[in-house]
Amino acid sequence: MVIRPVRAAALFVGVLLALTQAAGSARGGEPAPGEATGPWELLADPKISRREVIERCREAEDSGFLDLALLERMVAEDEAHEAPELPLEDLPRAERLAELIWRLRDETGSLLGTNGWGSVLSHPALGTPPTTSDLIAAFGHEAVPLLLERLEDPRYTRVVNWGRSARHPAFVPIGAAAAEILARIADRPFASTDVCRLWWREVSEKGEFLATADEMDRSAGPTMYYAIYLAARLVRINPVAAAPLAVRACGRQADILVRKGLVDLLATIEGEGVKPFLRSEAASGPTLLHRLVAASALRDPSESGPNPMWVRDWQALTDHGQPFPSTHEQWCLDGGIASLAVLLASSGAEGVRVLRDGLERRPPRTRGLVAQVLGGADVSYHLYGYIGKVWVKSDPVAPAPEAEMALKALLGDLERIDANYVPRLLDVRVADLAAQSLATRFPERYAFKLSAPAAERDAAIAKMGR
Repeated sequence: MVIRPVRAAALFVGVLLALTQAAGSARGGEPAPGEATGPWELLADPKISRREVIERCREAEDSGFLDLALLERMVAEDEAHEAPELPLEDLPRAERLAELIWRLRDETGSLLGTNGWGSVLSHPALGTPPTTSDLIAAFGHEAVPLLLERLEDPRYTRVVNWGRSARHPAFVPIGAAAAEILARIADRPFASTDVCRLWWREVSEKGEFLATADEMDRSAGPTMYYAIYLAARLVRINPVAAAPLAVRACGRQADILVRKGLVDLLATIEGEGVKPFLRSEAASGPTLLHRLVAASALRDPSESGPNPMWVRDWQALTDHGQPFPSTHEQWCLDGGIASLAVLLASSGAEGVRVLRDGLERRPPRTRGLVAQVLGGADVSYHLYGYIGKVWVKSDPVAPAPEAEMALKALLGDLERIDANYVPRLLDVRVADLAAQSLATRFPERYAFKLSAPAAERDAAIAKMGR
């Protein structure tokens, strides 16, 4: 059983992939490939030279807000540029980097989603191919000085931010491309070019680890959310040295979700250095979710049966949260309850017994949650938070005989559920979720459709209970 942190950006990959596939139809009037006629479509096509873009804009008497004088300057630079004689991969390292920086003017980047956000970097999780900017980012700190020189560069790349339609596009300038690459190299966002330059000055003077550690120590108040990025970077550079700094940041943090993010990071660090903190957090963390993340990190993989702390927390549970969490405290409680149910369900027969004991006295939303967990359902939607998300995976799922017995015992529970995990289904009962779990776990013996009318569900439940 593992609880592992996932970065917030990873949460929307599936949605973005679907949106990216649909992006072409959402731009409202963008010409099909090979039919580019407007100024923006012309410049976005790397097969069309900048000289041809200028000529066709003048013929049509429509520049589409393109700065033709700037394009004229770029054409002159193109003509004066001496392309290297050797293939890019055979160039000396410094010459290869300089040539890649030059090629930013022809960067086509990648398009993310129907909002038409253009990025100069690729996003492998979305299936976008590698870009010139990826090759520059791979140089790491070596590329930073050249990129800083271009932060105010207004010349065009061929990356377009289309907006909601082709009527409102804007090209990504080389300066913005440089800023995005710098953020990738630094592994953190920058609020402004001044912040970016300050970061590099401090990194040059102190080294990246010390510069990042000092910045994290300066973080306070609302900016403490930023400490998550900084701590994550420190852990990637040197996890052992980062551990005491992240522990100190936890002690200074009043916001429980930021603290949870830091606990997530500490839980990924191996070795004895973080164990005293994790033991303390497991015993007396501010919320159930904090305690579970820490306890999960400390758990011996060879250990069988439910952890005594999980049993204690489940039996002592009196506050079962709100149907729609709206505060950080409620989010952590909701996520903690879901996590605890999964941990117990996947801890063998004894864990299932702990879940069943006194279950009838708990609120219907908790009984419904247990029914879903016993069916092996993904309940990670309980675990959304301001900083990110903790994924809890039930693997292995609850043992089949005990799970089936517990689920059949819930088939008579007809109390309606008011919860955030049954969207668009206004009359779902605990019995419905138990029946759905039985059909999911044991499809050879049970059949049930949660979206069916109430009468059909009642008939299926009655048949299951025979």
